[in-house]
Amino acid sequence: MVRVSGEQTSARFLQLANTHSITVLIPARNEERTVGEVVSKLMDRYGPDSGRLVQIVVIDDHSTDNTSAAAAKSGAQVLTRKGPEDATGKAETITEGIRRFPSDIYVLFDADISNFNPDWVELLCLPIDRGNAILAKGTYHRPVQTGLGSHGRFLEGGRVTELVARPLLSMCFPDLARFGQPLSGEVAFKAELARSGPFFAGYGFDVGLLIDSYLRFGLESIVEVDLGERTHNHQELRALSYQASQVASTILIKAGIDVAAFPGAGRLIRPSLPDKTVPFGALKILKST
Repeated sequence: MVRVSGEQTSARFLQLANTHSITVLIPARNEERTVGEVVSKLMDRYGPDSGRLVQIVVIDDHSTDNTSAAAAKSGAQVLTRKGPEDATGKAETITEGIRRFPSDIYVLFDADISNFNPDWVELLCLPIDRGNAILAKGTYHRPVQTGLGSHGRFLEGGRVTELVARPLLSMCFPDLARFGQPLSGEVAFKAELARSGPFFAGYGFDVGLLIDSYLRFGLESIVEVDLGERTHNHQELRALSYQASQVASTILIKAGIDVAAFPGAGRLIRPSLPDKTVPFGALKILKST
């Protein structure tokens, strides 16, 4: 595992962008408050006027607010998924973005980052242009609002990471449990990784990508990149059950366990609430348009 931190990379990145197509994909659902600023910062640094050939795409996953309009106003290409035939979910949305926008290198960011730094594009892309690296995985510090209204600075992952992903990775893929943020949405990867096999449904995307890179190309194919500090929206604990279910299913499936045989497979059962369907497993292999 290699750790990469901030360095002056602009000249090297310009050379990379001149020889490889690079596409930034931002999956978004109801993120009108933050997506415009993320896109604006990317356009200022990497848009047409910069001379850097980076394509910036927002994929709107069935938003009910003005996410698409905010992204388009800031200069992004926008792919809107609103129809009932368009499957919803993080992996499903990213899969459609990759299918519609072929590229040599993909860079992914979440849309809810309130302190987005465009330097992250360069920090993530450059390591995978060297050696055997095929996936660059962001790690970061997480300021979290405390009950007293102040901010505590945490170095560990989020709640789903520490309570679900890291324990399961420690059992099934111990090498990968050492990554600071195995569920990080800030990644860059070569198109070869996207073509090597299907992504995993919904919130299983991030950890599935990490495990696939490890199993198919070895630990040396993964670079951990220190992005500094990252601030984003924090969901209520109950809202994380769905995400945790997909993360757990993905890790268990990749470890060879037949999750579909479990009596409650594909369901989230909670007291006083209707059972919720939780898609899991591999999506269809990508075919570019």
